[in-house]
Order: sequence, then structure tokens, then C-alpha cells
Amino acid sequence: MTFRIALALFCISTLSLEAQKNEASKSTARISDFSVQFGMNSMSLQPSSVEDFKRIVPQSQLLTADYENYNSNQQPSFASNSFMSILLGIELANKKTKQIRTNPKLRLGFNYGSFSTLSGYLHQTERFVYDTLVSAQFGNVYFADSVVTRSLIMDQNTQQLSMDVALIFRTNTDNRFAFYSGLGLGGGFSMNTNTYIRYHKRSNSEVNGSSHSDFIGGNYSEESNLKTESFKSKNPSSFWVYIPIGIDFRIGKYSQLLKHTYLFVETRPAITRASIPDFGVNTTASIAFTTGVRYNF
Repeated sequence: MTFRIALALFCISTLSLEAQKNEASKSTARISDFSVQFGMNSMSLQPSSVEDFKRIVPQSQLLTADYENYNSNQQPSFASNSFMSILLGIELANKKTKQIRTNPKLRLGFNYGSFSTLSGYLHQTERFVYDTLVSAQFGNVYFADSVVTRSLIMDQNTQQLSMDVALIFRTNTDNRFAFYSGLGLGGGFSMNTNTYIRYHKRSNSEVNGSSHSDFIGGNYSEESNLKTESFKSKNPSSFWVYIPIGIDFRIGKYSQLLKHTYLFVETRPAITRASIPDFGVNTTASIAFTTGVRYNF
């Protein structure tokens, strides 16, 4: 589906060029390029509590347990998610001279990807002596500890189709390499939002400095138990401001196709403000790293 949308945008922009040639003197803007980007977005998330997730998924059975003696992670977590962007570059006319300017450019399009909106983590470790071991070599007596680790992992993830608008300033585009930066805005509504609750209990035995094979007696196997709940949740909406910083590389010098084709890498530090139903407003910082290809008409 994404490929079809990209092809449709490319065809529309190509057809519009012919009309632009006939009305160049009247035009106040024209489509100048088409680009596709693929990237990874790393976002910091402040830890959310059990009570926060209870408001979102009150039907959860795992959240009804007593987690009072669990330790909570107070440090921000980092989530990395993939996304893609399909964008058109638009050159605008100078208000005074009415001539089309090649710099700066307006970049318009949309992003699609999956994103994390909330995260929470609790854990507990219990240790107690449960067996006595005898060394097969020296006859020394050791105590085996039973270690039980319990953890509660809470996450909410969503998919988002969003609009993207940016004003881009570039250095001399006649050079093989060009640098660019600017200011961008984005926003959109989410879909397919899911909240996951996972409870993991792990039991194993430990003897300091020795493996179990060194001792006489008992089988000390590890046990693991994982319970998972998944719930459809209300879709959040979000808005963000970002700074695009990138480098262009023109592939060819002589070929009519390649001299209009550019490879580029871009970073996007951003601040995002998300409105999450049954939770509230969440403000996060993120940075995206993208790579893509652009064709200048």
C-alpha cells in the first residue's frame, strides 16, 4: 500500500511539471523534488506506574496483584521504532520579485511507523537458603540459595500516520555534497493501539563460586513462568517539533537521471507532546536517524 501511495505521488508530481512549464510566470509555487526516507526513532519515556496502567486497562487481571514490595525503575526508558517518510519538495516564489526561489524549500508529506507511548517496569528479587551441598572432592559443606526474580513489564504501542511539514535551507546544491537544516512540524492520529502487561517469574539456584556439577545431591533446574495480557486501547494523538539536519550526495555528474538523484542521511532531534486517552498528556524527547533517496525534477 505504501508503494502505491509513493507511486501515485510521483505520477502526480510528474504530471504537474508540464502544467508548471506552461504557467511558470503565473506560478507562486512549484513541486521541485520527491523523496523517500526510512529511519529509526529513539524516544525517552518516563516510567509509568501500575495505577497509570490500571486507568488505561482496568480489565487487567495481572494488575490486580499486590506490587507494594516491588522496586520501580525511576530512570527514563528508551524505545526505538522504525518509520518511513514520503515527501515532496516545493519551491516558493519571492513575494517582491514573484520569481521562484530554489532556497529555502517547503517539504510536505507524511510519516508512517510504530511508536511507544507508555512504559513501566517493576521488579523484586528474593533469596533464601533451601539446601545443603557437599563437595565431591573435599567434603566441604555449602549452602545453596534459591533465587526468585519477579518482574512486571507494562507497555503501550501504537501505529501512526502523520503529516510532516518542514522549511529546509541548503548550501550550494551544485556541489556534489550539500548540507541542510531547518525547522519541521508534524502531527497525526494513531491506530491499532495496544497495551501489553507481562508478568515474569524466574526461579533458579546459586552457589557462590561453584557450579552444581561439583556437588553431591539434588537437581537444581531453572524454572520460568511468563504470563501476558494484550488489550486494544483508545488511540492517542500527538504533535511534535523537530530540527532536520542532513547531508546530500549527488550520485552522478553527467547522466540526466543520476545528476538529479541524491542520497542523503538526516537526523531529527524532536520534542513530542502526546495526548493519551485515560492517562493525560505526555511530553518526550526523541532523535531519529534516517537515510533516503531524493529526485529533483
